[in-house]
Amino acid sequence: MSKLRYYNSSLLRENGSGKIVGSASVARIVGGMKPTYSITAPKVMYFSARGPDPEDDSFVDADIMKPNLVAPGNAIWGAWSPLGIGTTDFQGERFVMKSGTSMSAPHVTGISALIKQKFLHFTPAAIASTLSTTASLSDRKGEHIMAQRTVLNPDISQSPGTPFDIGSGFVNATAALDPGLIFDIGYNEYMKFLCSINGSSPVVLNFTGESCSAYNSSLAASDLNVPSVTIAKLVGTRTVLRWVTREEYLRKSM
Repeated sequence: MSKLRYYNSSLLRENGSGKIVGSASVARIVGGMKPTYSITAPKVMYFSARGPDPEDDSFVDADIMKPNLVAPGNAIWGAWSPLGIGTTDFQGERFVMKSGTSMSAPHVTGISALIKQKFLHFTPAAIASTLSTTASLSDRKGEHIMAQRTVLNPDISQSPGTPFDIGSGFVNATAALDPGLIFDIGYNEYMKFLCSINGSSPVVLNFTGESCSAYNSSLAASDLNVPSVTIAKLVGTRTVLRWVTREEYLRKSM
């Protein structure tokens, strides 16, 4: 029996409402053994998506770093709608244990809400910058975050995570509330960047109602003011610029 099924079968529910009021599950350590906590965390699971990201349908690598960062997403216990139809395994359940982006995204969303609550003037780009520049590159032992490589024996195949595994690092909610320098991006910059992508004009028009012809210049992906520099195919030399703003100045310039 899986841990999840054992847990569900041991729940004590209130008659009528089905509200969880307790658990009859029992766990114990036998044979005189003592628990050990040798598992390294955080780490990137073998099923986690990796970069680089394709630029368009030609699958040419984009000059944008992906992933941006990583967050808790393996075996996360969270709320669930009993009416959910995504999978029959959890019908009628109010809490489930799941893994993947569906679990890591809510962590980042919640931290983003905390950042916005403290810094009401922050743009979405400023929040994204804050999350990336304050992320951690070390696990709880102070060593570089590892990334699993294969389904079989994932911990044996793991190696230090690269930017294409962990992006800027593991999200740090505490550090994110004291960001320091901000890499901000305005609406026009985003539009110029989107319009620079091959074949994007009809998509941009459909979602924004604006024509790319209204923007006299384009913005290469490597010049987008994000807190990373990515050049997939460097030929010769290239100069890229970044602008940073102190959080205090960003607040005063509203």
